[in-house]
Amino acid sequence: MGIRGRNPQQGMLDFPGGFVEFDETVEDALAREVYEELNLKISSATYLTSVPNDYLFENVLYKTTDLYFLCNIEDVTSLQTTDEVPGFSWEFPEDIDPQTLAFTSGRIAFQRLSEYLRAKDYSL
Repeated sequence: MGIRGRNPQQGMLDFPGGFVEFDETVEDALAREVYEELNLKISSATYLTSVPNDYLFENVLYKTTDLYFLCNIEDVTSLQTTDEVPGFSWEFPEDIDPQTLAFTSGRIAFQRLSEYLRAKDYSL
C-alpha cells in the first residue's frame, strides 16, 4: 500500500492510481500510474471491481468511478517512492485496518479483495 503524499487524505494508505488521460485506455492508465507513482512495471492485470467515488480536490468535487485491478509486477526491487507516494508498506491483507485507507471507495474495494481472496482459498 502506498502512503498518500498529497491532499486529499495526505498520510493515509491508498492504492496507486490516478485519472485516465484523453485517448488512453484504462489498462494503459493503470500501467502509467503504477510506474509514475512506484516505478513498478505491471506484467499482467486482472479486473477486480469498480466503485463510485466522490473525490474532492482543490475545492472541486469530482464524481469518479474507481477501477481496481489485481496486478502482477515484473520486479518489485525497482520500487521507488515519489512526492506523490512518499512511503509504502508491504502488508498481509488480514493485517490492514480498512479505516486506515484514504477513501470509502478504497475500503469497499479492499472488502471485495478480501472476499475474492477468501473465495480463492487464500489465507486471511
